[in-house]
Amino acid sequence: MTFTLPVRHTDTEPVRPELRIGISADEAHFPTALSLYTAPAVVRHHGRLPLGWDHPYLRAIAAVSAVPWLSFTDWRASDEATLLKLRQWAAQIPPDVPEVWLSYRPSPTGLEPSFYRHRWNRLAALTEHSPKIKLVPIYRDASVMLWTPRNRNGIIGDLICWQRRIRHTDARYLRPEVIFGPGLTVAQHTGLPLVVDFSAPRLSETTGAGRAEWMTHCIDWLRQHEEVTAVTWHHSATTALTDGPGRTLWRKATEGVV
Repeated sequence: MTFTLPVRHTDTEPVRPELRIGISADEAHFPTALSLYTAPAVVRHHGRLPLGWDHPYLRAIAAVSAVPWLSFTDWRASDEATLLKLRQWAAQIPPDVPEVWLSYRPSPTGLEPSFYRHRWNRLAALTEHSPKIKLVPIYRDASVMLWTPRNRNGIIGDLICWQRRIRHTDARYLRPEVIFGPGLTVAQHTGLPLVVDFSAPRLSETTGAGRAEWMTHCIDWLRQHEEVTAVTWHHSATTALTDGPGRTLWRKATEGVV
């Protein structure tokens, strides 16, 4: 099976400050995400152990020179079994892939903090001789700072991700400073560049105009903070940008005019 990402269009409006715009999706919605969104700069895949480099998803990402971001949750009972697979995967990164982001488990639910940090230490040791791999710990609440993976050299990670989802049960779209402010604090605390992964369904509307306006405010707010290096929109059945305002906003955002 072959996947082709859409071609980026041009726009005559002024380009805003640099901010990489990308997409994020789990395994079930990934094929749709690849075909729906205009050439993203970063593509995050949520799944099990990282995909093989011959997988059509990764070939499609590489074809548009997007950064592949692989986020996995499974880790076998034996550290060595998982680490062997990761070591093989790291050794097979194609020469034409300059950078890849790697995340383990956005939530440490069910793990002791020390065990969670132990696994991140193992990842850091595995990738320290693989300069193409950037480790990206994921935070969903500022209170998880106690889970921050560390080793004797300090905080583990090349970037950090702040992941937030607006739900159908939420009464309104949250202001950018409310939804992203804590993540910015985490970035400032760690001294690492910030990647934001967020999404929202349409709330009490049918056209998507309100959501697009909110997204515009969010992206504008994020561009104003130099700590933020990238933002990804999490695609799902309820958050897909298939309406007219959403599609227009996405196009302008990827072209740097929003």
